[in-house]
Amino acid sequence: MEAISGTIDMNLSIIPILLAANKYRILDYDFPPLISGVATNVLICLALIVISVVLGVLMANALRLRDYGWRIGLILSTITVATFIMLFGNFKLGVDLKGGVILVYEVNEIETKQIRRGPSADTWDMGQLIAVITKRLNPTGLSEIVVRPFGPKQVEIVVPEVDPAEIELIKEKIRTGGVLQFMVVASDERDNEVFEAAKAQAEKTGEEKLYRAVMDSDGRQVGYWAKLARDQGDPTRAPFRALDTLANGYLRDSRTGEILELTPQQKRAYSQNQSELESFLKQRGTTSLDVLMAYDQDFSVRGDDLALAYAGHDESFRPAIHFTMTTDGSIKMGHVTQDNLHRKLAIIFDNELLSAPVIQSKISDNGQITGNFTQEEVDFIVGILKSGSMPVVMQENPISENQIGSILGMDTIIKGSYAVIWSLVAVLAFTWAYYRFAGFVACCALILNLVLTLAIMIMFQAPL
Repeated sequence: MEAISGTIDMNLSIIPILLAANKYRILDYDFPPLISGVATNVLICLALIVISVVLGVLMANALRLRDYGWRIGLILSTITVATFIMLFGNFKLGVDLKGGVILVYEVNEIETKQIRRGPSADTWDMGQLIAVITKRLNPTGLSEIVVRPFGPKQVEIVVPEVDPAEIELIKEKIRTGGVLQFMVVASDERDNEVFEAAKAQAEKTGEEKLYRAVMDSDGRQVGYWAKLARDQGDPTRAPFRALDTLANGYLRDSRTGEILELTPQQKRAYSQNQSELESFLKQRGTTSLDVLMAYDQDFSVRGDDLALAYAGHDESFRPAIHFTMTTDGSIKMGHVTQDNLHRKLAIIFDNELLSAPVIQSKISDNGQITGNFTQEEVDFIVGILKSGSMPVVMQENPISENQIGSILGMDTIIKGSYAVIWSLVAVLAFTWAYYRFAGFVACCALILNLVLTLAIMIMFQAPL
């Protein structure tokens, strides 16, 4: 009995305090489902709008102000819907009230040197890196996510009130570099010199053997190894995406850098049969493959050459990524496609080959990236492309991950909430008493402003 009494006392002490509640809502009630697949709260909001409009018209007719019926209905519907959302909606709290997670990421210097050749390989602009990460994690500016430098090569990310799924999505956005490239798949018929340079690279020892860039004897890049991407799921068992690139291309083991010597018959068979390829790779102990690309440094088409990227559908109404090129990008894309008709144009995202459609005609301004994508994958890639590519490569996993409690502390939150409530009551009472009817109108306007603000914050999940 004493335990029950103690629990009741504790809850009663914070009932008026929304910010110290357990579920962060004023009225903790879930409406039962009425229609399968449709949220009951949405149906109630629609019903409130209809009822408010009807009442507005009736009130206008009663007051002989028929022209004002829709206006009164609009005001009533806004007030009722906002009040309903504020009472039954879930508030999202910020770091100071709820706490969150702190992630610390470090720059992967080895991978960064491979994408940033030359004297700038060891230096980077931390301001640019912070800007890109912030745009990815908080594109609308409504989330209270803090991104700041944490030393010369570390970045600290503070995320408020998150669940495990949201944390994993944030990690995926950080480890995704967002580097988009368009290259022609190297083939047996036209790229023997590139293949010879790749064989010379495979004979080297150490890290150079695994470099993705293929250099000729003069130190000029002539090729590139792109990892053959897999569908969502197990990264070692899921089906490969652009399997048809194996038909007349060059392959290597991603882990060892060893080039796979395959006959034309084997290439054709593996490009058409996933199970045969998996059986062959299992015998070798290989889990991932790289496909050789022909690289043209004078007409290198990258994600920076895209003016616009957006989600859409292909001819078969499957999710696809549509893009529009910049003026310089159109010139480079036109040159690459015109000189390589009927060859495969590889679309590479973060070193992974997503798809390789055959070039049927010259492409300049517009195009699309197709493949076995889900809508979630398309939305994710489009979001990454819009935020821009990372100037560096980050470590795949954070070097530090800590859960933190609320910055202010429960006692401060409770006392601050009481102060806000009583000060609001005092201001409203004084305004009404001193200004009479005009004060009453001002109090109503102030309360409605507060209700609308809170309702919009709940709808957009902006943290308090």
